[in-house]
Amino acid sequence: MILVYVCPACQSVRIASRRKDVECLHCDRQMVLSDLTFMEWSEMTPEEREAFGPKWYEQETLRLQKWKEKQEVIKRNKKEEKFKKR
Repeated sequence: MILVYVCPACQSVRIASRRKDVECLHCDRQMVLSDLTFMEWSEMTPEEREAFGPKWYEQETLRLQKWKEKQEVIKRNKKEEKFKKR
């Protein structure tokens, strides 16, 4: 299966198959598997492909930020519950 990876550091995109550890060819950092299929990638125009890395990075950053905020709320609620039980 051919997979599409994105570098979280420089937002470059790399296509790879049968690899779990993919390094960026531009900055040598570990790349992250995107949810884009190779079929979707192959149907994109060159302009869409060029814009995919930065767009993916922005969406991933927002997703991680929301996840961290949710985890903080959960921790705070647990502390409040523990304090109420005393």
